[in-house]
Formats: sequence, C-alpha cells, structure tokens
Amino acid sequence: MQAHAGELRAWLRGKFPGLSDPDDLVQESLSRVWREHESRPVPAPKALLFTTARNLAYDQLRRRQIVQIDGIAEFADLPVLEESPSAADTTARNQELDLLTQAL
Repeated sequence: MQAHAGELRAWLRGKFPGLSDPDDLVQESLSRVWREHESRPVPAPKALLFTTARNLAYDQLRRRQIVQIDGIAEFADLPVLEESPSAADTTARNQELDLLTQAL
C-alpha cells in the first residue's frame, strides 16, 4: 500500500486543491486501510485507499465550512451601533410632535 502513497498524494492535490495538508490525509488513509487489512482481507486495497482518502478530504472540507459558519454566528454577539431609534424614543418623539401640533 505504501507504494501508492505518491500517486495518492498527487491525486489528492489535483482533485482537492484547497486541502491544507494532503500528506496528513495520505498517512491517515494508509493507517485506516492497514487496520482494515489486519481485521479482514481487503480484495482491492488501492481502491479502498483512494476511497478512504476521498472521504477524509470531504470531511476536512466540510469541517472547514462549519468553522466558517460558526464564525459568522459570532457577529450576533458583537456590540454594534444600532442606528434606528428605540420604540421608547419613537413614542416620545411622536408625543412631542402631537403636543407641538396642538400648540400651533
């Protein structure tokens, strides 16, 4: 399986150019396929290796998107200057306007 590591690395770089570290995925894929091979015979180890790497790449990209969504959610917690008047301010201004209108 180690013989496929270079080919797998090149394939990952071509298929998933946004990956932060394809070498980590290659190592993790090799490790998982090796553990699977130890528990039972694997009829097509190269296919399993590439499928495992593809799934790990999708997982990594998905996790990156989740982190970005969490980052957007943090904006709601930031103290932001609200430019619209509050309900109390609007009511007070309307009452003042009514008083001025009655006075005229």
